This record gives sequence, structure tokens and C-alpha cells, in this order.
Amino acid sequence: MRNFALFMALLYLGVSAAQAQERDRMITVQNHVGDTIVELYGSRVATGSWENDLLGDGVMDDASHRQINMYDGTEACRFDFKAVLADGSKQYRWDQDVCVISTLTFGPLRHGAEN
Repeated sequence: MRNFALFMALLYLGVSAAQAQERDRMITVQNHVGDTIVELYGSRVATGSWENDLLGDGVMDDASHRQINMYDGTEACRFDFKAVLADGSKQYRWDQDVCVISTLTFGPLRHGAEN
């Protein structure tokens, strides 16, 4: 009986850890664009529209970072991101796998790079 209780406890802990890992969509967003990010959007690739501003009422000053949990109650890992800068310009990061990456950086665009 003791072995069965130990087995059930280990099974529960294994399932709980797996569920927690599935829900871990925490990424660090870094701002290195040389301007303030005033809005930040992240939406599942399949949605085709932008969701709520991830910054809420806040902003991201240049050279700052912010932890954001992209878990949305689904098993989705692939997200598109849009940063709106104080000068009105926008930067995009398409098809980012938040189950794999831990950091998403917005920075100066290289000549010829797609925005």
C-alpha cells in the first residue's frame, strides 16, 4: 500500500510539472530601438488580428526589458508581435515560438531588413 501511495504521489507531481511546463510561455521583451515602445501586441499566428496591448497603461523606455507571460489558455506557442514606438513607427516580429525562445528583442533595423 505504501508503494502505491508513493507511486500516486510521484505520478501527480509529474503531471503537475508537465502542466506547469506547458503553461510556461514567459518571455523577456527587450527594447533596443532607440525610442520608447508605447504599445506592444502579441497574437497567436492563427488569429489574424492584434489582441490587447500587452503593456496596458505602461510603456517600455529604450534599453529596458519586461517579463511577459504569453500563456493564453491554449496550447499555442507561435505568436506574432507588433511594437508601436513613440514616433508612430512600428516594428514586427513574425511567427515567434514562445515555447522555445526566452527573449524577444526589438532593435534598430539593419539596412534592407523587413520591418
